Amino acid sequence: MNKYEFITNLQRHLTGKVSSEKLQELTAYYNDYIDSQIRKGRTEEEVLRELGDPRLLAKSIVETEGGREGGGIKSKTVYEEGGQEEEKWNGRSFRVNRIVFRVVLLLVLFGILYIVFGVIGLALNIFLRFVLPVLIPVMIIYLLVRLFSRR
Repeated sequence: MNKYEFITNLQRHLTGKVSSEKLQELTAYYNDYIDSQIRKGRTEEEVLRELGDPRLLAKSIVETEGGREGGGIKSKTVYEEGGQEEEKWNGRSFRVNRIVFRVVLLLVLFGILYIVFGVIGLALNIFLRFVLPVLIPVMIIYLLVRLFSRR
């Protein structure tokens, strides 16, 4: 079996079981994967042997996706150009990540507010416990001195 036959068999066994978008994504992923492994010096036969039977691979993919169209599982697409790898997420995973990001951002903001109000509370506590008891008698003495010095 060659790469073309592998991809064709995989597509045939996935058609109707995953969304067309997911089918294109998986086809692109396995094409890129096989090509990148060949560029690394492996033979096409080795790579295809490692991937196994496309029918079983398709079955595993469908089971992982839960038989849903456009399931909520991320898939990784490798782009070898420039030596970079890039992860590609389907819509649902991206939305979940956005929600998680917002929750984490809110927690960080609450943490900052907690620290700020904690510092303000500490300063107020120090003022009320140490400064105010000294300041009140000093102010009373100052007012009395001022009141009696005018006469």
